[in-house]
Formats: sequence, structure tokens, C-alpha cells
Amino acid sequence: MRKLAPLILIITIILCVCLGLAVFLIPSQAAQIYGPPSARLSIPQRVQYSALLLWYDGLLRRPFDETGGLVKSIKESCGDVTSATLLIMGLYFLDRELNLRRQISSFNRAIK
Repeated sequence: MRKLAPLILIITIILCVCLGLAVFLIPSQAAQIYGPPSARLSIPQRVQYSALLLWYDGLLRRPFDETGGLVKSIKESCGDVTSATLLIMGLYFLDRELNLRRQISSFNRAIK
């Protein structure tokens, strides 16, 4: 047991350092890409929010243009909230329909 104590202590120190780095680096990486989180979020909420943003990075649209300019929001493009909501709903249902068509065609190919 005496031989395991230093090993356990070293592993614990390494895990604490990694956790501390994650708490600092995950929000800073997400803030670099998507902008800073709300000031009302607590530290665990910021880490969770930032981790989710980074996890779903491939599915999200980046808010900043490659040339450095801001991308127009949907509300600015549409003019009012009702048009923006209808646009978002239309895009959602279009995506669902396209996914359903892909599934049906792959199912038909599997049957043949």
C-alpha cells in the first residue's frame, strides 16, 4: 500500500491539472469561435455551454465570416420575427423531408 500512495497522488495531481486546464481552455476556444458566453452563466454552465458548442461544431453555422465581417442574422435578413420563424420552420421541415427521402431511397436500394 505504501508503494501505491505516491502513484495515486501523482495520478490525482495530473487529473486535477487536466480538469483545471479543461475549465479554462474549453470556454476560451468556444469564445474564440462563437463569441463570449453570457455573463449571467456560472462557471460550470459556461464550461457545459462551451463544450456543447465545440461538440456540435460541425452542425452549427459560424457567426463570423471568413473575411472578418459579421454574418447577417436570420431576423435581419427577413425583417421581422414572424418571417424569421416561418423561414426557420420551413428549413427544418425541408431538412426532415430530405432526410426521409434519403432513408426511403436507401431502403429501396436495400430491398432490390
